[in-house]
Amino acid sequence: MKLIGGRNSLRVAFLDNHAAIVGLDGVTTIELPKREPSATSEPGVMTCTDGKQAFATPGGGDSTTPVRHALARVAFQDCAIEQN
Repeated sequence: MKLIGGRNSLRVAFLDNHAAIVGLDGVTTIELPKREPSATSEPGVMTCTDGKQAFATPGGGDSTTPVRHALARVAFQDCAIEQN
């Protein structure tokens, strides 16, 4: 799915155990491992992070609730799905 988060346009695939971000070159991918839920996690939300950036998506990406993206220690921001 193609997302717009802040000023960034990203292509992201949400899989069972990670999120894969496709680089601007269309070839390079970055895998963000799924973080296991903790006692303080939002119920039903999958969070994938590599410590530098993170995505949070309800139900693994099959919901109409917005996907959220964060860079470094910045708060999560809702992403819009980019229409072609």
